Amino acid sequence: MPFTSFSSDAAIRPVWIRLAILIGLGLAGEPGLVLADTPASCPASFAPTASRDSKQALAAQLAKAPPCQLIQGVPKTSLASLWQMLTNGESTGGKRFDTPPPAGTPDGSYYAPQGTTIRFDFSSLQAQGLQRFVLADGGRVLMNISPVPSVQQIAGLRPGHAYHWKLGGRHSSWHGDFQLMDPEDAREVTQRLQRITASSQPESVKQFYRAAVFDDEGLYANRDQILTQLRNGQ
Repeated sequence: MPFTSFSSDAAIRPVWIRLAILIGLGLAGEPGLVLADTPASCPASFAPTASRDSKQALAAQLAKAPPCQLIQGVPKTSLASLWQMLTNGESTGGKRFDTPPPAGTPDGSYYAPQGTTIRFDFSSLQAQGLQRFVLADGGRVLMNISPVPSVQQIAGLRPGHAYHWKLGGRHSSWHGDFQLMDPEDAREVTQRLQRITASSQPESVKQFYRAAVFDDEGLYANRDQILTQLRNGQ
């Protein structure tokens, strides 16, 4: 029976090729690992459609800002959907009411780090002749304002508590319920937002990705507030 040598070039070449690949990958970062956030391995996950309005500049900036450098775990379909919300002015997700609450108002689960104020933005409704704003904690009225300002900042609300608000105009009314996130639950959200804030991206890009984090966390009111600011060029 003829002897078959395993030291021939044909036999050992695949082994050396595999070792060379492993060594080469190890040089990119930790031994045997490929860094996930390097530009070469982090292409843009979605391509926003450049429009001719004020969103054109933002679309160009987002095309240069690979999402995995700022946020992780957000599917490209979610980012594309968020872009459609921004450009079309439509919102999805969250609670539904017969009269949807304005985008600038808290609704559902709401992120507000301890010590910060809660922002109610009624500027888009001023033409409705707003007459009264009421905020309650259970059966206890915390605030009853008339006339209603364009923006109302409220401090001192407690995490984990549910609040109800009503807004009345000449011919329409709106209402909503929201609950501030528990500090423990908000910690992960804060960490994701801090990574975005620490980046060198333009503020409008940071805002878009903050909205993406809120959308991913189910914090639709926070998301919609940012989208409203981006639409208004803020």
